[in-house]
Parts: sequence; structure tokens; C-alpha cells
Amino acid sequence: MLDANFVGNFIVKEMLLGANLIVSYTPWWLWLIIVLVGVLRFTVRKKARDR
Repeated sequence: MLDANFVGNFIVKEMLLGANLIVSYTPWWLWLIIVLVGVLRFTVRKKARDR
């Protein structure tokens, strides 16, 4: 019988490892684009709300 705590910790560790791999294999310019798109969407939404 597997302990739920053990399974939870295992899943979290696997997710962190996967995230680490994704981060290390993603070029910096792609992160820049993602951040810029996020900022643009955020400002557009704010402007739409202000109108």
C-alpha cells in the first residue's frame, strides 16, 4: 500500500524536475517573448477596464 504523502511528494519532485528541464532547455528569448506577451495582455486588459 502506497502512502498518500509519499505519492504527493513524488509527484511534486517529478513536477519540479520537469519544470527545471523545461526552463533549462527554453532559450532566454522565448522567455522574453512570453513575459512581453503577458505584460501586453495585462496592460490591454487594464486599458479596456479604464475606458
